[in-house]
Amino acid sequence: MRFGWWLDDCQQCGIEGDYLRLENQSFNFRRTCFDNPILDRPFFNVNPMLPNGPEQDAEIVCADGILQGAVAVNANTSFWTAGVRYRRNICSFPTPCSDAPGHRKDFLLGYRVMRLSEDLSINETLNTVQLPVTNFDLLDRFDTSSTFHGAEVGILWNWQADRWSLESILKVALGSSHHEVVIDGYTRTATNGMPRTQRPGGLLTQTSNIGRYEKDSFAAASQFDLTLGYKVTQDLRLTMGYSVIYWSTVARPGDQVDLAVNSLFLDPAMPFSGPMRPAFNFNESDYWAQGLTFGLELRL
Repeated sequence: MRFGWWLDDCQQCGIEGDYLRLENQSFNFRRTCFDNPILDRPFFNVNPMLPNGPEQDAEIVCADGILQGAVAVNANTSFWTAGVRYRRNICSFPTPCSDAPGHRKDFLLGYRVMRLSEDLSINETLNTVQLPVTNFDLLDRFDTSSTFHGAEVGILWNWQADRWSLESILKVALGSSHHEVVIDGYTRTATNGMPRTQRPGGLLTQTSNIGRYEKDSFAAASQFDLTLGYKVTQDLRLTMGYSVIYWSTVARPGDQVDLAVNSLFLDPAMPFSGPMRPAFNFNESDYWAQGLTFGLELRL
């Protein structure tokens, strides 16, 4: 959504604002022992007591005669951006006050805010087959959010001929991205209906990486819009276009997952030694969003 006001009769300078939001996206994955009689969650075991050293390993979810269980993975993402800017004509033909078709270039100066929020959770429910029956409920959860604030400059070019128009906008913002990462997890255990016990950490979340982390990074954000318009009436225009957004520095949940695990964390009865894995390291990546636009433009 884009809106604005001209500050003079010849439309040489004005104030504009815009707001864009992507539809929230969700991904869900679930498997049970009915789907897969053998089902494991892989990880890299860095237990120092292994006779052959660190090795590829797996946590059993389904194994005939040993465990019956299920695993569910859920991921969600949400993105929006908004901005306000001053618009000033720097070149036009014919003159700005003329109603004749032509072209113009405008300089844009403003402020941009963007936000990306995502989460990733992995939940396991396990039941031992042999007596005494023990139930395990494990959760690994990774939540991330990135918020950008920055100054924005840009160029708008507009061409009109009869009822047709073509507009391109290129904007670049420089500023700061504030990242927040929350890692949490637990293992709940119950045997033969006895009270359930809980300890921190699932499989990929342990006391070594559970917590809340924040970081600020220099970032750049850019947006390019190309819009074709057709004037239905003097004040109403149909539009169709393409938009692409690039954000240089964001924190995403999958990048915060450490697949190396010291398996001594998984057995509280064992004395702990060796590396504190899984570990947390702030891993950043970039973000792209693109799509087609269709709309109506109303000028009052």
